[in-house]
Amino acid sequence: MKGEKADLAAVRELRQRALDALRAKSGTVVTLTMRGAKMTGTVKSDPKQADLALALRNGPEMPIKAEQLDLQDVAEHAPVETAEAKAEDLRRRGILILAA
Repeated sequence: MKGEKADLAAVRELRQRALDALRAKSGTVVTLTMRGAKMTGTVKSDPKQADLALALRNGPEMPIKAEQLDLQDVAEHAPVETAEAKAEDLRRRGILILAA
């Protein structure tokens, strides 16, 4: 049971790293998958909020939580660890794929 909780925490951390990487790209246009549909918009980041905002073209701003990021978006935007942390990073990505 403790191992499963640790695995879930590791997946949440990986999703949060992807969200933080997207937040660092504030002002750039990205395409994210939301509920199976591609959404293209400009990343807006407010340091006061935990969520990321995606300003859609000719539309509203969508708040996005780390849990809402698609598996492929997490894999694409979460920075890959190097050196000693690489094995743990790959393990987290594997758990994310299995959990999807």
